[in-house]
Amino acid sequence: MASSHPGRGTAIGLTAIAAGAALATLWVNAAPRTAGCPGSAVLPVINCAAVVSSAGSHLAGLPLGVWALFWLVGYWEAYRYASRYHLYWSLLGIGGVVYAWSKEWAVHHLCLWCTVTQVAILVLVGMTRWTKPVKTPRKKDSGY
Repeated sequence: MASSHPGRGTAIGLTAIAAGAALATLWVNAAPRTAGCPGSAVLPVINCAAVVSSAGSHLAGLPLGVWALFWLVGYWEAYRYASRYHLYWSLLGIGGVVYAWSKEWAVHHLCLWCTVTQVAILVLVGMTRWTKPVKTPRKKDSGY
C-alpha cells in the first residue's frame, strides 16, 4: 500500500538518528570519560565533552539534548494534529540549532553527536513540506 505521506519513512529514520544522537550527548554529559565522541582522535577541534559541559550547554537547567528530544516529539505532534503550528515549531527548531551552533563556536569545539542532531533537525524542517499528506483540490460543482 502506497503511503499518502511522501518521504515519511525518511523523516522517521532521521528522527530516530537525531534521537539516538541526542541521547548520546546526554550520555557524554553524564559520563564524559566513558562516553565516546566520534572523530575526537582525528581532529582536536572535535571534543564532545568540552561542548556538552560548556556554560551554554544547558538551557533552563536542562541539557540541550533533552530540548532536542522535546523538539522531535513536538515535531511529530505538530505534524499529526495541527499543521499550522508546524511552521512555528520548525522556526523554534531552527532557532535551537542556531543557539547550539553559537555555543559550539564560543568554545571553539565541535561535538559530532550534537552536529548529527542539529543537521537532522534542519533536514526535517526542510522536508516538512514533502512529509505532509498530499491534498487534492475539490472539483467545483457544475450546477447540474
